[in-house]
Amino acid sequence: MVDITFSSRNGSHKPAQILILVWAKMAFDVVHEWRRRYRSRRELASLSYHERDDIGAGDANAELAKPFWRE
Repeated sequence: MVDITFSSRNGSHKPAQILILVWAKMAFDVVHEWRRRYRSRRELASLSYHERDDIGAGDANAELAKPFWRE
């Protein structure tokens, strides 16, 4: 959910500017999540076979097979 508050001196808001800022925030959040997944999966890939087996090799391999944009 996007939580952005805008205020101006005279109380008027420009809808186009607000939409652009909301879109930019949403895009930033998506890219941030993709980067988090990429780093997490890269770290998982760096684990040894035995470490992955401890956390569930099947689950780990399924997670590694996903591209970063998939949850």
